[in-house]
Amino acid sequence: MKHLEINGTHGEFKVALPTDIREITSEYLEAVTKHIVIAPDYSLIGVVYRDTLQMVINVAKKNNAVNMNVVPIFIRGGKTDSEFINSLEINTPLVIAGSDIAMGHHINAPKNKITINNIVAICSGDKSIYSKYLLDNTPVYFLEFKLVPNCAIHGAFKEDTSTFVNPFVQKVDTTSIVEIN
Repeated sequence: MKHLEINGTHGEFKVALPTDIREITSEYLEAVTKHIVIAPDYSLIGVVYRDTLQMVINVAKKNNAVNMNVVPIFIRGGKTDSEFINSLEINTPLVIAGSDIAMGHHINAPKNKITINNIVAICSGDKSIYSKYLLDNTPVYFLEFKLVPNCAIHGAFKEDTSTFVNPFVQKVDTTSIVEIN
């Protein structure tokens, strides 16, 4: 987590931004979305954005469009006969087209405070934010929610714990090199 102390136009805030996607826990996702009722054959997904705080604030000041790394994650689905959708667990990374995400219905979750717009608003007016935090290029994560049709979800990533030795690319162990005089 990246811990920030901000004193801006909207007051003083202590903010903890995730620096690893795993820091956005399933418990957090359930707590901030429990008020959302999902129609049959639709799914609620999280759109997790990754960039530096510096980039997000600078782009917001200039009112430019931003290209950010995005990871769509499954939250929960409405009633469906799809075995695939019913088998997905909360926080599972999804395979879904960017255009399908863009076409999805934006869902406001008032308890979710790690949205880009909220963090930018909190930071506005803090004159010392650049000297305090913006020289740090550690990526942080932001979270928004979308409602998409189940047919837009084309796949998912399960955690792979198996071992595999790649026959094509292997790292050379440099610790066993013998020095020749």
